[in-house]
Amino acid sequence: MQGEHMAAARRRRLRGCLVAALVFTSALLVTALGFATNLATELVKDQWWAGNRPMMLGVTLVLAFLVAVLAVAQHRLAEGGAQEPPASPALPEPDAEPAGRPVEEWDPFDLGVHRAIEVAGSTGELPEYIPRPHDEELRDLLDRAEPPAEMIVLVGGSSTGKTRTAFEAVRDRLAGWRLVFPRSAAELVELAASGRIAERTVVWLNETQDYLDGAEGERAATALAGLLDQGRRLVVIGTLWPEYWNRFTHQPQEGEPDPHRATRTLLRAACRIDVPEDFTGADRQVRARAERDPRLAEAVKLAGPSQRIIQQLAAGPDLINRYRDADCYARAVLTAAIDARRLGHLSPLAPAFLREAARGYLTGTELAEAGPDWFTQALAYATVKVRGAQAPLAPTGTRPGRTDGFLLADYLDQHGRTARRAARIPDTLWNAAAHHVRNPDDLARLGQAAWYRARYRLAVPLLTQAAEAGNGDAAFRLAGLLAEAGRIDEAIERFTRLAEAGNPHAASRLADLLAGVGRTEEAIERLTPLAEAGSGDAAYFLADLLAGVGRTEEAIERLTPRVEAGDPIAASCLADLLAEAGRIDEAIERFTRLAEAGNLHAASCLADLLAGVGRIEEAIEWFARVAEAGNLIAAFRLAGLLAEAGPIDEAIERFTRLAEAGNLHAASCLADLLAGVGRIEEAIEWFARVAEAGNLIAASCLADLLAGVGRIEEAIEWFTRAAEAGDPRAARSLADLLAGVGRIEEAIEWFTRAAEAGSPLAAYRLADLLTKAGRTEEANRLRMFGLNADGSISDPW
Repeated sequence: MQGEHMAAARRRRLRGCLVAALVFTSALLVTALGFATNLATELVKDQWWAGNRPMMLGVTLVLAFLVAVLAVAQHRLAEGGAQEPPASPALPEPDAEPAGRPVEEWDPFDLGVHRAIEVAGSTGELPEYIPRPHDEELRDLLDRAEPPAEMIVLVGGSSTGKTRTAFEAVRDRLAGWRLVFPRSAAELVELAASGRIAERTVVWLNETQDYLDGAEGERAATALAGLLDQGRRLVVIGTLWPEYWNRFTHQPQEGEPDPHRATRTLLRAACRIDVPEDFTGADRQVRARAERDPRLAEAVKLAGPSQRIIQQLAAGPDLINRYRDADCYARAVLTAAIDARRLGHLSPLAPAFLREAARGYLTGTELAEAGPDWFTQALAYATVKVRGAQAPLAPTGTRPGRTDGFLLADYLDQHGRTARRAARIPDTLWNAAAHHVRNPDDLARLGQAAWYRARYRLAVPLLTQAAEAGNGDAAFRLAGLLAEAGRIDEAIERFTRLAEAGNPHAASRLADLLAGVGRTEEAIERLTPLAEAGSGDAAYFLADLLAGVGRTEEAIERLTPRVEAGDPIAASCLADLLAEAGRIDEAIERFTRLAEAGNLHAASCLADLLAGVGRIEEAIEWFARVAEAGNLIAAFRLAGLLAEAGPIDEAIERFTRLAEAGNLHAASCLADLLAGVGRIEEAIEWFARVAEAGNLIAASCLADLLAGVGRIEEAIEWFTRAAEAGDPRAARSLADLLAGVGRIEEAIEWFTRAAEAGSPLAAYRLADLLTKAGRTEEANRLRMFGLNADGSISDPW
């Protein structure tokens, strides 16, 4: 039994090593850490640290905060698959026909510009354009469009003028350039690899979320990054809602999947231009143009003091009113469309899908009273253009006179994402998706959304279809669901196929799964050929399993060549194995030889080993060498060792100055420092400032502090406000807090609500809570089979 515990612990540490390698690659984007690295190493070289430990504590805290934010991104490696990276973007072929066509030949409506409302007496397809401050910012960027290429993203809500801004600027500043408008992520990836994107080309990505979301999104982001790195005159211009920008650039919290690593890297390097919702500051220009254009005059009148004129021009508020004023049948169809879109159905919505899905949004009486043409009439209502501008549902097709599907108006989409954020999804929508959705990426996104909501029974057919169509992420998630449901042989077979196809995480899941059911020898047998074929993951976990059954020398032999070749994960694993076997001196000797030969990963492991046996001065020396080479983990560990014994008064003073200047990260660190020395009220005040700014981590810390001093109701209030607004993470945190103070039934209710709203870990925590409450059968059933639409635990399926 002790051996099993040790093996399980090794597997957990091994997953941690894999996580660290992934996370700290993306951490290179955080320039503040580069500063901290340089500072720490310079201080060591000058021996300044010995008398200035408080300053080093400040360095440590900054590093600790930033590293912690990054390190949680892949805490549960098992929750995300991976696909092969796209082919490297090709340089232009001399004889290839360049993609796209000249900027001047593009119609604004073909590029996504909204049509304006119809008003008697108006002329021209579009109202006269009114520049705002952000226009100048964009045009300045385009004026200097030269190598290196850049990506520009206009960020603003629906119908704020993002696309029109981009169109007018590109037409004005990049005349003579070509413009290419790929219609999907797959087309973008293919285009990037084709060598047909010439110099002086605009890559137009209106509604950029359609390219960066889903299984192809990471491939598209990687392809775009490759294009931008080629050192050519190229502009990528896109538009995003703030919600999507925040989602794509969000650093996941502990336990959450991280599906947007490449996208986050791409967007953080892009030039972001915020597009305001109103015309504040442009009153004179608006009035002058309104005198010449009846549409603009009407929009100004309808907008009133809000100055949200563009929304009125695009009939945005009228769309919401039409949705609210619809009868029960048209509202059901539109609500099904809203939910489908926010859950990941990005391609046109098929009529058959809408008809089946809408039934779940009708009451029994409404279904009984529905006439034979209820759906036809509902569609007729939903497809009427509001004031001649746009319809709630716009028909689209591939042949003249034939409607293949419908596109939801983006203004209505944005409204629904807020209004229905925590709404329960009826079974009819999931079933309709399984019956009628054909796009593999849509199926994968919907399957993931069902999984997030613990609707496992309904997620399986969606993920199965997506996996059979070649979607690697869906295949990975499906295998995990099958394992949870006790269908071990199916799960093992799927993980094996994924591992053989090169999925970087499937080998680890396969080993975990086999070892977890006592089939260790089989796990070793399956992983051996994968490791011999060059799979790093397979090699790491094979060594782990070998050590777990006492074959330590074989494990060391497996890892040593990879360590000598500079593999950081193998180095960590080998150090761990030797230390666990009590062979510390041997480990230090091995890693010293490698480190002195210039192997930085070995040097970092050596420093950790030395610190572990109390040889702090030597550890500091080795960490300093590695940090000098730019290793951020080493810089963090170095600063931690330097600050270990220092007083904190000076650090508090320094962080107070930064916090009072508006630095929220410093404020959070300051609050943590204050709490650590017992200055609880001051800590609460600072955490409250950061939490009020919307920082959920600070809110969690604040709630913990309040609870720790007996102010439970205040702590609960912080989370309740956000949870009731539809934030599933806040609902999960609230449930944790309630459970911690013994309010089990309330905690169960909030965990259930969080799961229904799409919080991916809520169901797991709910199962843990049920187990602690002695409801083991329910907990096991929840883990295996998930929830029903009404929040009850599903029966076996």
